[in-house]
Amino acid sequence: MFANVCNRILKEFIQLNNIDRNRFEQELIFYIEKYDISEEKVRLKSHCDYFVKTMKDDPSAGKKLSFIAQEIGREINTIGSKANDADMQEVCCDHQRRTGKNKRTDTECSLMGKDNKLLLFCGPSGSGKTTIVHDLLASDPRLKFSVSATTRNKRANETDGEDYHFISVEEFKRRIANDEFVEWEEVYTNGFYGTLKSEIETIWSEGKIPVFDVDVEGGIKIKSIFSEQLLAVFVRPPSIEILHQRLKARNSETPESFKARIVKAEHELTYADKFDHIIVNDTLEKALEEAHRLVNEFVKVTVKGEN
Repeated sequence: MFANVCNRILKEFIQLNNIDRNRFEQELIFYIEKYDISEEKVRLKSHCDYFVKTMKDDPSAGKKLSFIAQEIGREINTIGSKANDADMQEVCCDHQRRTGKNKRTDTECSLMGKDNKLLLFCGPSGSGKTTIVHDLLASDPRLKFSVSATTRNKRANETDGEDYHFISVEEFKRRIANDEFVEWEEVYTNGFYGTLKSEIETIWSEGKIPVFDVDVEGGIKIKSIFSEQLLAVFVRPPSIEILHQRLKARNSETPESFKARIVKAEHELTYADKFDHIIVNDTLEKALEEAHRLVNEFVKVTVKGEN
């Protein structure tokens, strides 16, 4: 899958003449390095082999075994964060839960109570997921949007704390080190996005249901953590051709960014079957109706204006 994505990017961009080739090469190198897990796999195998050998030679070597186990866990965590594959990410998250790596998160969730729910909507750009989320939020006072954190610059029409929590790269990294994120991702060099645990806790403390509108890979991570507490919905266009038309109609893309969005969207569509439900957004009215039905069945609330 990784090789296919890289090949697609190269084929798409090689046809463009007006791109900054130095910048493109830098971003491509970063992308390749970000998702290359070959070194981690080699180290993981070496640690596992050494663990088995130590067990055979000296089963009482507790401290040494504990150290090796920590190194194994560290490599698995790195593979999980870098792997551009939903199945591998799910396996790594399962390992974290089994070994107690996510103990803090699980404890926090249990303190909040099993009845607390979360809603997640994912899909590629142009699928209509954000329109659906906005309609749900406007219709149901029990829902509240979960604001993500980011290190990108705030745009003129954006409000800190409403559109995003805008923080510095240094602050974001500090919060990563303090385990303050449910999930996070470095989308490009020093371009971080993530969901703060405190954001979810605050919404739950208000008696409301957090609603996520995040990218697909972030959604997979959130789904692996909250499991049955979460309704995960994937919104997709009826066809890739329609998706092309919708993105072109926005008239807000350069040729380079349009090509990049299409490549990313086609890749994200491969994750659809990892979600609980798929809404095919052929007509907005039907998509909204299905979204409201799914939410009502899951959270068992009466939407405002409904008898």
